Amino acid sequence: MAIKYDDKYIKRPNEDVEYTPENIKELKKCSKDVNYFLKYVKIIHPDHGEVLFDPYPYQHELLKKFQKFRYNVALCSRQSGKTTIVGAYVLWYALFNRDKTIGIVSNKESSAKMILSRIKKMYECLPNWLKPGVTEYSKMFTTFDNGTRIVISATSADAFRGETVNLLCCLGGENKVKVKNKITNEIKEIEIENLYYDLK
Repeated sequence: MAIKYDDKYIKRPNEDVEYTPENIKELKKCSKDVNYFLKYVKIIHPDHGEVLFDPYPYQHELLKKFQKFRYNVALCSRQSGKTTIVGAYVLWYALFNRDKTIGIVSNKESSAKMILSRIKKMYECLPNWLKPGVTEYSKMFTTFDNGTRIVISATSADAFRGETVNLLCCLGGENKVKVKNKITNEIKEIEIENLYYDLK
């Protein structure tokens, strides 16, 4: 399906943009600091519609953990904003890294599609000078002209088979995870509560 480019929302690949000195300074700051980048991110609030994202302290703490540790497991209540902060991090990672693959899995394909649609909405609301161009824009994946792509899948044994995934986000649904022992190859199912890392 062809992308319907809209100059206001979806940037064409390799589009010429005239950057002001202030734009360049802001780009550098955003690329180095995901928390600074958030000042440009808008989300859809259930009561107030499109608003600037104002993260809770625990969401800032999650961002620090995402950057510091390779593996993160967080046990969060429903409707606490975990998907929003993960989506914002995924978008930041996609904008400022070349030729990466980001995988997002959820318990159902419909949930994974919803997560990607929220990330795409965040992208569309960014100022044009902050966006890379888009080469693919579907319900299942998005590819930017920096070569980085975001792909989604329902949780399954075949999810992202044959892919080299640089960043993997597993969201929603189950309160159990399967962990493979690298030495014995034994697979165990573990309650997330037993893996919970206290973020405070």
